[in-house]
Amino acid sequence: MIAVRAVTLVAGVGAVLMFSVQPAQAQSALNFSDGAHWMAGYVVKPPQQMLGFGAGAVLPQLGQWGFYVDGRISTDGPSSSSIRDDWTRDDAFAAGHQRAWDHEGWTLFSLAVMRGLTPELAVYGGGSVVWRTVHTRFRYEELVGDRTQEVNYWVEHEAEERVDTGLVAGAFLRMAPWLAVQFGGQTAPRGFVVGAHFRVF
Repeated sequence: MIAVRAVTLVAGVGAVLMFSVQPAQAQSALNFSDGAHWMAGYVVKPPQQMLGFGAGAVLPQLGQWGFYVDGRISTDGPSSSSIRDDWTRDDAFAAGHQRAWDHEGWTLFSLAVMRGLTPELAVYGGGSVVWRTVHTRFRYEELVGDRTQEVNYWVEHEAEERVDTGLVAGAFLRMAPWLAVQFGGQTAPRGFVVGAHFRVF
């Protein structure tokens, strides 16, 4: 729940920022080496199908240093209606049901230092906290009338759940006066990150 609330908070703040975006003509252009620049946008991480919201700023008061924060959550997990909360994996095995596969779900919150290097380029680096959940899919056959029907369901496997920490790093490249694209990497879960961020202030 703490993890979900953290992502919800970041998304909520980001939504407020996105709704405050002014038309591009009314803004000064993104220039990471001069002036204050606040950005907000969406972030994805393949292949885990993580989606989230990020925001960052570079500030002249700090010599064009600033911060970047984002929250992401897996979008390909089992639906709540298909999870048997009152069962464990041991219960499913005891019932003779067949194990199909495991699914790892991730919730991530990261905080990084950001630095504008040139008008077109800013870099960032920092750390993250990652919550990992594991669900196992089981299936069995039951007789419905004179026909056999396959039933599938998921159970949560708390013994394999954990909280990890990791590192994040990457760069923002200005593509338009109001738009920057993000390319980065992270160690937990290991992989790369891409995003699109819009100037809001």
